[in-house]
Order: sequence, then C-alpha cells, then structure tokens
Amino acid sequence: MEVNKLIKNLVFNENSLSLNDLKQMIDTGSISQEDLYSVLDKEIADAAVSELQTKYEVSIGGIQERFDEHTDVFFWGMQDTGKTTIIGSLLTAAGKRVQSVHNTLEMNNRFRLLQNAFTPKETYSLLPDDRSDKLEVINVDIEENNLWKRKHPLSLIEVPEQYTEIKELKEMLRNRMDKIHFLCFDTADKDNEKEEHYFNKQISYLHNVLLHLKELKALDHSVGIYVLVTKIDGNPFIPKNERKLAAQTMITANQANFWYEIRQICHHMNIYDATPLPFTIGDVKLQRLVKVNNTMAENLIEKPILLKSHPYKSMMNTLLNFGNKWLTLLICIIVAGCIGYKLYKDRELLNEGPQATVKPYNFIDEFINKEKRLIKDVPYEKSYSSFNELEAMLQTEAFLSKQDGKPLLPADTIKLLGKALYNDFSKAVENKAHNAFKSENWSANIKDLAWQCKRLKKGNYLTFEHERELDKIYNTIQDYHTVRNLISRKITCKSLAEVNAIKDEFSIFASSEVRNDTIVSKGLENIVPKAQLSYAKHLVEQAKQRYQQYKQALKNRSFTQQATDFFTDSTHNRHYKRANQLRQSIRDLKSTLNMNSSNGFILDAIEQCNIALNYLEFDR
Repeated sequence: MEVNKLIKNLVFNENSLSLNDLKQMIDTGSISQEDLYSVLDKEIADAAVSELQTKYEVSIGGIQERFDEHTDVFFWGMQDTGKTTIIGSLLTAAGKRVQSVHNTLEMNNRFRLLQNAFTPKETYSLLPDDRSDKLEVINVDIEENNLWKRKHPLSLIEVPEQYTEIKELKEMLRNRMDKIHFLCFDTADKDNEKEEHYFNKQISYLHNVLLHLKELKALDHSVGIYVLVTKIDGNPFIPKNERKLAAQTMITANQANFWYEIRQICHHMNIYDATPLPFTIGDVKLQRLVKVNNTMAENLIEKPILLKSHPYKSMMNTLLNFGNKWLTLLICIIVAGCIGYKLYKDRELLNEGPQATVKPYNFIDEFINKEKRLIKDVPYEKSYSSFNELEAMLQTEAFLSKQDGKPLLPADTIKLLGKALYNDFSKAVENKAHNAFKSENWSANIKDLAWQCKRLKKGNYLTFEHERELDKIYNTIQDYHTVRNLISRKITCKSLAEVNAIKDEFSIFASSEVRNDTIVSKGLENIVPKAQLSYAKHLVEQAKQRYQQYKQALKNRSFTQQATDFFTDSTHNRHYKRANQLRQSIRDLKSTLNMNSSNGFILDAIEQCNIALNYLEFDR
C-alpha cells in the first residue's frame, strides 16, 4: 500500500518529475492517470494527460552571417539552462515589433516556431523540445515601443555548451560589432544531493566562458555583461514576490567570487550595470508544461537589449538630414555633457563598491546595532527584512569589499558576525513555524518556511541546536505534504490485513504537529474508517457473488432423487463452507468497528456488513 515516492514528491514540487518521466511510469504501469489527478491540480493534470503522447520539436536553423551594422547578443550557458526558451520568449514578447531578416527556409522556420511557441495562453501548453548542439543565430530587427519606432538590428546567438572549436563563433566574437553577453545560470531546485554540485559546475563553466572571451579579446566591444538567473520559477522554496531577491542572493552572496570577477570586468570596461536578472517564461509545471507570462521577456527587451544596442538611424543623423547643423551641435554638446556627468557618477559609484568604505570597527558597530532588530519580540516580517539587509552587508564585506587586495574584515570576525546573524534569525523562523503549527490552517506559510530552513542551513553558521530545530521544522513540513497526499488517494482494501496496514501507516502521525491543520486532522480521522468501508464493500461483493453462484447451482441440478441427494451432500456443503468463511471475515471486521460511533464512514461500513450477512442466509 506504499505510495510511490516520486508521486509523493509532486505534491511538494510539481517540477520534481518531467512529462517524459510520467509517460514512462504510466506506460510501465507504475502509476495510473487517476494518481495524477489525486496529487495535481485538475488543470495541470488535464494538460499532462493530453500532452503525454505529443512530441513538439523546434527545427534546426543554423548560421546566416549578418554584414550590416548590428548588435550581437550572446546567450552562454550549459545544456538545458533555457537559452532556446529565452530567445523564443523574447521573439514572442516583441510581437509585431520583431521582423526576421533571413533568406533561408530553415532560418525562417526556426524563427516562426520559436515566436509561436511562447504565445501567452489561458491554459498550460507544451514547451518545445530543442537539443541542438550547434551554433544557432537568429537575425532580427526589433522596433522600439515608443513614439520614435526606431528599428534595432540584432543577432540573437545561442552558443552550444561545447563552443571552443567553432570557427564561426570566433569570427563573430572578434568582429567590431557591439556585443551584449548573457551568462545563463539555471537555478531550478532538483531537490537532491547533487544540487550544489550542479550549481558549482555551472559557475565553473561560466568562469571558463569569461576566460575564453578575454583570450579572444572579445570583451573590447562589449556594451553589457549580465548574469541571467533562469528557471527561477522552478524552485518550490522561493515565493513569487521573493524571486528577484533570491536571484541576486544566489549569485552575489552564494557565488560571490564569480560575481566579483564580473564586477571587475565591468569596472574595467566601464559597462557596470544592475544586479543579476531573474528570468522565467511564466508558470512551468512538470518541466515542460507552461502557462506563459511575457513580463520578464518584455523587460529584458527594453532593458538592456534595446537600451544597449544601436538603431539603424540615430537622432543625430535625422537632424543632419533636416540640415540644421547648429541645432545638431547644440544637442551634441548637451548630450556629451549628460554622458560625461553620468560616467563621472558611475565611476564614483564603482570606486565605492556596493558599500561605502568604512573602518572595520565602524562597520561592526553598525552591524551589531542593526542585528538587534532580530530579537524574537520583533514581528517576523521586520526580522526577515533586517536579515536580508544584514546578510547582504556581511557577504559584501566578506567577498567584495577589498582594500589593497585584502578583506576589510578578518575571517574570524566575519564568522562571528555570521554566527550571530544566522542563529538570531533562525530563532525568528522557529517562532514563526511553531506559531504556524499551532494554528488551524498553517499550510499557507510552509513554502516560505521551507525555503528559509534551507537558506539558513546553507550559510554554515548555525549551532548544532538551531540546525537540529530547523531540521525538525523541515521534516514537519515534509510530513504535512506526505499526509495530504496519502489522505487524498483512493483506498481499496480486500482484506483485514490491508486495513490494519493502513492503520499502522498513519499511526506515526498520531502525535505529529501536522494534526493541528484542519484538513489534515479531518483526513486522518477518516482514513481508517474509509479503509474499513472499502473492505466492507468488498465483502458485500463476495457475499453477493456466493449467493448468485448458489442460485445458479440450484437451477442446474437434475430433478432425479439421486441428483438431489448428490447436490445436498456435495454442492450445498461446499457453498455452505465458503459462506461460513465469509461470515467469519465479516464478524472479524465488525469487531474492529466502533458500533457507537457517529462517523459516517463507520456507519456505512456497519450497514454494508449487515447487507453481506443477508446475502449469506441462503443455507439457513
């Protein structure tokens, strides 16, 4: 009666299984379609069932060199980090403002397929499957969404994972066109022990990309370098309103050395821009079903792609065509002044770093004063806000703020401050968790709590006591999802042993905090009665079948006395013996039922037992 562990994981993380995984499990009989409907929302389950037999591939395009003035937009990242999806969502978000400038059927087919694949829909639809290991270039013109309607010539370049020996790519990187680089970092939580290894592998890969660009001197014509944190919707621990902060933390704090390397490059090239950019194409389930939302793609088009690329005709050329040279000169002076002032402020900001330079003891005093907000009497929301601020300060000072090549604060000081910060905030998380567990309905807060537990443990600052307490909270949350899954499943029992097995299975949750939740408590109260009722219905079917077989035997017997004696001595006794066995099974079941109970399932089980006994009266 054990529920498949993979199916149970779907309750907590709807991306823990892919659509292909489900297809294989259904084909092999490991699960049924009814199982999907018991653990997934009906809309998602309907989409999954309808798409299980569908295979949607994007045709290969290739390379078509562009010779006019344009901006190259490169997307770097390991296989399956979402590069094709990003390009497709950009083409979709641009809508009628984007035009293909290809003259080959293959390139135009790829352009149309990608543009149509991510059109916003009310329901979930299938993501295209693209496993190309070749260099893909899509040349387009994108029109500005403003009064000027100027067109920007762009080459959207999807770089394969193995890129070092591609001759055409080297030529593109060495040309004199402006370049924008997006380093794609996949943050989808695989919820297994290999997650951290996968993240580190990606960072190592992107670090090698930067080395490759330096060796080819491809950064000389770069106008922007961005870390694009993809699949940010795929992590079940990150609430929607926290995705931007989580994306920044994953890179600036958890991968601070890599972020420092990018900042140094941007500082040197005077192209420093914003923090890491979160990206998702919408609400993704089962890794390939998506309800599209183009908001992030639209933002990416406006800033930084169109902002950093040049249109076909600048405003200055337009003014010169009117012949007004003095007006053009005046505007040039104003623009040059604005650019000079902006560069001066940017340089000043970069020299300061993410935090103003302070003496160590001043920083420690400021840190401790802010850290006092984390006392347990402060509401969780304020404590959470303070923790984010302090964690950013701590990580920044530890990894990014350097003077003469040395950290501003000693490593021992960083460790002590981190220990105080993480352990104090863990108290706030523990208090919120225990208060939530005592409430009638605490399921609304569990995703946030689960994410905070994982986040605090990854900091490696917690004492043993706090780490153990967070483990208890995380286990309770997992228990909640396990029980919700178990109580929603269809129960079919054909023996008293199976009923007792279900009873034993749920006995471990008798004293668990999950019982405080109204839905879980009611479900646990009814699970054993449901099993008893299921077994009682099975006994009714058995008794009914025995009765019908007895009647059929009476019809088939001979009318001779000898045949009658034989039937009485043999057939009747055989039916009687089997009927007696069923009576004993019914008595055994009734002995486990509380006859004074008001539970509807138990009352129905008693009634079913009586019906079964009535069927077995044929031998009396």
